[in-house]
Amino acid sequence: MNRIFNFFRYHFEDKHLSRLILLIAISAVLIIGINYYTIKIMSSIRAYINGESQYSKGEKDASQNLILYIVTEENKYYESFVQNLRIPQGDSVARVNLLAHGPIEKIRSGFLAGNNHREDLDDMIWLFKNFSNTSLMKGPIENWRQGDSLVYQKYLIGKRVKLALDNEENNPQHKTSLLKEVLENSNLLTQNEIAFSDSLGNTSRKIGLYLLYFNIVFTLLIAITTKVYASFVYGKIRSKNEELVTTNLELDKFVYSASHDLRAPISSLKGLVSLSKVENDPAIIQQYFELMTKTLDKQDSFIKDIINFSRNKKSEVLIAPVDLSKIIDESILEHLYMPEASEIKIEKEYNVQMAWSDSRRLSIIINNLVSNAFKYYDPEKAQKRLQIKTYRQGNFIFLEFKDNGIGIDEKNLPHIFEMFYVATSDSKGIGIGLYITKETVDKLGGTITLKSTLKLGTQITIKIPNEEIKA
Repeated sequence: MNRIFNFFRYHFEDKHLSRLILLIAISAVLIIGINYYTIKIMSSIRAYINGESQYSKGEKDASQNLILYIVTEENKYYESFVQNLRIPQGDSVARVNLLAHGPIEKIRSGFLAGNNHREDLDDMIWLFKNFSNTSLMKGPIENWRQGDSLVYQKYLIGKRVKLALDNEENNPQHKTSLLKEVLENSNLLTQNEIAFSDSLGNTSRKIGLYLLYFNIVFTLLIAITTKVYASFVYGKIRSKNEELVTTNLELDKFVYSASHDLRAPISSLKGLVSLSKVENDPAIIQQYFELMTKTLDKQDSFIKDIINFSRNKKSEVLIAPVDLSKIIDESILEHLYMPEASEIKIEKEYNVQMAWSDSRRLSIIINNLVSNAFKYYDPEKAQKRLQIKTYRQGNFIFLEFKDNGIGIDEKNLPHIFEMFYVATSDSKGIGIGLYITKETVDKLGGTITLKSTLKLGTQITIKIPNEEIKA
């Protein structure tokens, strides 16, 4: 350290050295501060993008059930309409209380009712409170307000539908008028949701551009000031700057990709809604609703995969007692809504129930494997099976998932854990589920083995350490 200090003093007077050190310190603080808040903003925007998807799914499901109620007059669909509409209504409560500086617990409970992840709430509240009056967030917040107004209109339409059917005002002409109102409202909400996503995407890209400008300016300033010993200092600064630029570009690319993948299903839904408007046959309208549901499910799955990947990367491994049977049963229950689930016989053999591991990461692993088994079942087989087994060997816990689904071609097996590699010819996934599964297993210090034969089925075995001693 003394040799380095003497080197500086040899080339500069003390006052110049002090100014140089101060300049470098200020520049470093500014760069770190700018990037810290940029990453925090990006994380918050990511949370709002996920929130928008939940908001959109909730109101679309509400519309679907309200239409089914009008067509069938079965009360269960109206109850589902009310339940699904509570998701965007929860976000509305959060927005109103944020604007009114209401109680923080009421804001948090509103966001939770909107199916936002508990760990994202602080970032969402922070972004709103600090940037609601800036050009970065005025557009998205206005779109949000308009969406809430449309959701409230949907609620009023639902009340009128309920009143009309309860009073037996159910002639075909009246029903057609009510259906038209619901579809027009849903179309306006879809347009508003696209505008909200676009606004967030533009905000993200602006932040990325500003960060790039700041990095260039400060890097050049430091490089010019320290030209005498550039080979010593500039190399480190350039390396750090390239790392920051790369991180920024990756964040920008992620938000852009997420926005694009969110818009594609929405465009598809708009097309289906347009077809539904001109179709009078309830059976065909029901087919359109099923297509809408599949589109939303795929969109929801994509967002969950990206969120799981992000959380797996940034969060620490938390070791605690885990009830394996509970996690597996909850995962199966969560996926029973899938159309394929009813056709699959699930056989469970729990030779070990409790383990010491990270429950959140185990949930990610098990959810992906259960979802894949349901998605890629073989419709040609009379008996469709999924066998799940847990057992212990030494200090390791094993999770075994074996199905008799469509299987995987042998030529695809070497690439099966690569990101965005799609091993099947259908369009049920985007090739990220098994990649995330392997990344998560690796994070736990375990291994994953996959054996598969085309037309016969697939067996996946997870081996993870039982961390009781470490804990």
